[in-house]
Amino acid sequence: MPDQRQTRPLAVDNQLLSVFSSIEKKPLWTLSALRIPVPTDLFRGPLAEMAAVVRVGVAAVVKDADDKMVMGVRKGFGAGKWQFPGGHLEVGESYFACAERETLEETGLQVRAEKLIAITNDIFSETKHYITIFVACRRVDEAQQPETTEPDKCEGWTWKSWAEVKAMLTAGEHGEQSFFLPIINLLNEHPDIETLA
Repeated sequence: MPDQRQTRPLAVDNQLLSVFSSIEKKPLWTLSALRIPVPTDLFRGPLAEMAAVVRVGVAAVVKDADDKMVMGVRKGFGAGKWQFPGGHLEVGESYFACAERETLEETGLQVRAEKLIAITNDIFSETKHYITIFVACRRVDEAQQPETTEPDKCEGWTWKSWAEVKAMLTAGEHGEQSFFLPIINLLNEHPDIETLA
C-alpha cells in the first residue's frame, strides 16, 4: 500500500487557492519564499509583521584590468537607476556563490568571487528593507564582455570607474537619483571605496 503522505494532496494549497481566487481586483504581491501570489490587504494587523521582512541582496562588483566595473540601468523596481549585477541570496547559498550566479544570469559573464567589500543597510520604504552584501569579482575570461541577458531587468551593461560614479553622484539634478539606494549608501558609508574594492 502506498504511503498516504506521498499521494494525498495538501489541503492548505487548495484552501489558499480558493481564498486567492475569490478575491477580485485586489493588488497582489509575491510571497517569494513560497512563490504564491498574496493579496496585499490580507496583511493588515498582526499579519503585517509577517509580510515586512528584511531581505538579503548581493551586488557583484566585477572589475576589469583598468579598475572599471560592470554597471547597468535597472528596469522594474528602481527603474532608471544605475546598479551592479546582483540579486537575492537564496536559502543555503553563500554570498560568493550568489554573486557568481547572478552575474552569469544577468550579464553572461563567468566570474570568480574574491572578497567581501562591504555591507549596507538599505531601507527603501516601510515595507521594503534590504541588507546588501557587496562582493568583489573578477572575470574568468578577461576578454569576455557583458551582455544584456535579462532585458526585462536591465537596459544594458557598461564599464564605469569609481571616479565616474562619484562624479555622476555629485552632478546637479541627476546626482543620487541616478543610483540604486545600496550604491548611494555604500559610497556614503565608504567614501574611500577604491581602497576596499
